[in-house]
Amino acid sequence: MATKCALTDLPTELLVEIASYHESSFTFLSPLTREEHIGERRVQREVLRSLSQTCLSLRQIFLPKSWEHLEVSKPNLQEACADSALTSVIFPFIKSIHLSMRSWTRSDMKAIFFLLEFIRTLPNLTGLQIYYGVSFDVVSILSYAFAGNTSFPAIVALAVQDNLDGILGCFPNLKTLSGASFSENSPLLRAAKTRTPYLEAIAGLRPRRYQAISERDRSLEDIGRDFPSLKALSISTRVHLETADDFFVRLKRVFGHLSDLGFVFYPDRTELLPLEELAARGRDVLRNSSSSDPKILRIWSYDSSVGPQILHMEKV
Repeated sequence: MATKCALTDLPTELLVEIASYHESSFTFLSPLTREEHIGERRVQREVLRSLSQTCLSLRQIFLPKSWEHLEVSKPNLQEACADSALTSVIFPFIKSIHLSMRSWTRSDMKAIFFLLEFIRTLPNLTGLQIYYGVSFDVVSILSYAFAGNTSFPAIVALAVQDNLDGILGCFPNLKTLSGASFSENSPLLRAAKTRTPYLEAIAGLRPRRYQAISERDRSLEDIGRDFPSLKALSISTRVHLETADDFFVRLKRVFGHLSDLGFVFYPDRTELLPLEELAARGRDVLRNSSSSDPKILRIWSYDSSVGPQILHMEKV
């Protein structure tokens, strides 16, 4: 006969597993890094915070989960830092900041410098995302503020728009660089070549479409040469049927040591590679890799109402 069991009676391991289903689906390896489905993440955070207030046992598990990824905007930044209780209890839980600066202007220079001081107060911060849509004026102020003898050695994952290359030197231990779209002429990738040449992951690579292998188009070869430690690659290029063979031949030749590979699938496009074929080709690239690490293939879909979603993921 089954007995009644309260949530608090469950083993800690099972509670942690439950919590994992409520984590933000954002990952720095997503090639889709624009401001996406914040509303959905807000609901997830509220669920976790409600669970954390039920009893001490649940608080110990769900409170850290609910603050792991912090959404920051100008209105709530100084308000959060003014609460000393929040600073001492919550700030150690924060592992990544996701910053919306669309509404910021030149008049917010003081807030930008305050932002840098805020980042310094977070002892366990390892990731920073600045959402796409920062104005040119604010980009120049950000670059100036970050350049002022500022260094964040603990941050190893960065997701920013392409023209924020001026801040890259402040992250000497960067391992993952993510953007909405990195072309072969990307200022961010050019800066990374000299400032963070030991990148292990790039997300959002968009090599230009080509009709055949061309000596003029060396984007994939350049990436492979400039970042020899690359282990993970997420590509946002649409893979066309007519150029798929050449594209995957080059991927296999240039990136022979990948352990993590990602693509974006665009449904209802008959000129593009079908999902099953995209998965099979990606699987082939990873099986060709000499890496001894566990190999993972991810294929993303994108819906503007809910943001990027994992459509297919497998261990190869």
